[in-house]
Order: sequence, then structure tokens, then C-alpha cells
Amino acid sequence: MSKNQEKYNLNQQIYENSDKSIRIFKTRKYASIKYIAVKVYEKRKLRNKYSYEYDLIHSIKNEGIVNILSSSEDHTYYYMEMEYYATGDLSRCLWQNKKNLYLERAIKTIGCQLLSGLQALHKNGIIHCYLKPSNIVIDEYGNVKICDFKKSLKISKMTRS
Repeated sequence: MSKNQEKYNLNQQIYENSDKSIRIFKTRKYASIKYIAVKVYEKRKLRNKYSYEYDLIHSIKNEGIVNILSSSEDHTYYYMEMEYYATGDLSRCLWQNKKNLYLERAIKTIGCQLLSGLQALHKNGIIHCYLKPSNIVIDEYGNVKICDFKKSLKISKMTRS
């Protein structure tokens, strides 16, 4: 067992991509009570994608973008520690609430927070390219944050018309 795998209990998987090269776990660091999400990247397949996503997220400090708490690696994997959202993502919330209509006030709040996050990305020359309800996480207070920047593009110079 690697040093990083000893740091976490990676038993509760909450996401896995189609080729199983990226997995996300709900866990706690040992000797801590706060839950975190650990995104695990397989090195041999995703060396460049990990660095790219890490650098993009790390470069933006905005309440509308998910935060990276720390990162580490071992011989086989990269580990990105991120905030954990017990409520889950927007797609789960929409599915669970499919029979009830959201209140107009809640929809406005979600829309405004989402636009604030997108504005922060665009000010930094970043285009998300894969924005969908499952890439928008919601905390226990109803605040939304954008996540999953693997397919995002960094534009060196944005022009206005």
C-alpha cells in the first residue's frame, strides 16, 4: 500500500469515468473529521490532463469554482484533494426533485452563482467546454460551484467585439 493510500480510506467511490482512469472518493484524511473528495488519476494515462486541470483550478480563487485543498502522488496515481459536497451535483438534485418545481428564488440563486463562476473563468481566459448539471456541485447551504475542468480551454488572449 502506498503512502498516499494510507492517508485516506478510499472505500467509498462516488464517481468513475468510462475507462476507469479517473475515480473520485468520499473520504476523510486520517485524524480528521471533515469529509473531502479525493480525485484519483491514473498516471500512465493522464499525466498531462492532471497537471492541466490542477493548474487551471489552482489559478482561480472564486467562490463559484471548486477548491483544491492539496495534491500528492505516488508511483501509480495522482491525488487531488477537493472540497466534498454532501448534497451532490445539480443533476442529482434535479432528478430527486423532478416532481416538484423549484422555487423561482432558488433558480435565480443557482443561476446567479453559476454566472458568477463562469465570469471568473472567462476573466481568466478559461472556457469550461463541458458544463452540464453533473459538473455543478451544490453544498449543504444551496451554493453552487463549477467542477471538472479536464476539457477546459485556456485562451491566451480573449478579444471583445
